[in-house]
Amino acid sequence: MKLKYYLRGAGIGIIVSTFIFSIAFAFYKPTLSDEEIMKEATKLGMVSKSEDSDASSKDIKTQENNKNQTKDDDGSQSKNGDKSSEEEAEGTEVITFSVNSGDTSSVVAGHLKEMGLVDDADAFDKFLSEQDLDNLILPGEYTIPKDSSFLDIATILTSKKK
Repeated sequence: MKLKYYLRGAGIGIIVSTFIFSIAFAFYKPTLSDEEIMKEATKLGMVSKSEDSDASSKDIKTQENNKNQTKDDDGSQSKNGDKSSEEEAEGTEVITFSVNSGDTSSVVAGHLKEMGLVDDADAFDKFLSEQDLDNLILPGEYTIPKDSSFLDIATILTSKKK
């Protein structure tokens, strides 16, 4: 037999098998159950809306008691969170800040720097990562006092609004 007949047969076979597999995979839709989706999301560090973020607020308050001051990369100390809420409410400027759904901690830190709430966006992002709060930031509108410490801002951004 001639070579061209073998090549023609192989070409037709490839085309037919491609056509069959295209049809088969066009109708194939892999489905995950809600439970499987929630497991994958939890594994990736996502937080569902139904979870109560009071636990993260308690963790932050515990960390606040354990750490009175945080240090930036250059060794300078950031503002201390020792002011009472009465002092904050009286004479400080309050800035409205919004977090969009899907914003990463580095994006939020950059926006906070633009608004003048933090001096160093990278240091704030590193602080969030070290405290394991970078994946707990909730979208929404927040009012943040101008002279807030890193911990105060993190507490505000990771707590559910009432």
